[in-house]
Amino acid sequence: MPLSLWSRTLKSLSDAAPIGAIVHLGAGEGRLVPDFLNAGARHIVLQEPNRAFHTALKRLSEDEPTIELLESALSTASGQQPFMSFNVARQSSLRQPTQLLALYPALKEVRKTVLETVTLDQMLQSVAMDADLEHILIIDCPGEEKTAVDQLADLPPAKAFSHVFLRAGCLPLYHGSLGVDALAEQLKTQGFEIKGESHADADFTHLVLTKPRVAPEQTNDGETAEGEDPRVAEIRDLHRRLDQSERLAERLHADLEDLRDRYGELLKHSENQADLLGQLAGRLGAKEPE
Repeated sequence: MPLSLWSRTLKSLSDAAPIGAIVHLGAGEGRLVPDFLNAGARHIVLQEPNRAFHTALKRLSEDEPTIELLESALSTASGQQPFMSFNVARQSSLRQPTQLLALYPALKEVRKTVLETVTLDQMLQSVAMDADLEHILIIDCPGEEKTAVDQLADLPPAKAFSHVFLRAGCLPLYHGSLGVDALAEQLKTQGFEIKGESHADADFTHLVLTKPRVAPEQTNDGETAEGEDPRVAEIRDLHRRLDQSERLAERLHADLEDLRDRYGELLKHSENQADLLGQLAGRLGAKEPE
């Protein structure tokens, strides 16, 4: 069972150190909630945009003050976007499926709902993240895995996660998405290391990644440095903000290309309909009695 990797890791982490926040992006029906509670997590955020799973999640979160349920969808920006529910509920997404159709040839949209969208930073505003505790981010949100990884890099130090659990397709399955290997490489550039992986599902990989704790910087006399030149800190902050802006520009460009593609498809469909109507009108006109 693929989830057993995550369950085992949760137990080993909670045995070694206290767990602070667990944020589950794409909580589904909440199969991991008992493990979260057994781990003693102080704050559990279950984010799930698919209303097909909300009844189960509400039942699990009843009388559990540590659990916060969010019915919004993670996206590149806050606002509202159409969410596509598919007949394979687990794969519902904000994004158009691409190679997912090869995995599920009978996949079809059963419902489209306009949902509130939020960023990861907005989602964490009410989450206390003590630096002395272990915090876990679970990325299991079809189509938005890259969004989660990008926004993880932009979080301030006060919202740092020490562990990431990732589930993603071996191939990019949605427009603008990435496969699991590319996502893992991005997480490695953020300082995470792969500590466990499961390939029990041939099409989806489960990973556990951990960011080693960095020891406090030492001065030449062996004492911990209390601060740094404010100008250095300002330059570092400017670099971080520049990186954020560049990533946002890339995401907006990808969204624009997606809209152009969809507009082109709709325009072509409209033209085809006009041709068919013209042909039908011609045939009907030809059959009119004199």
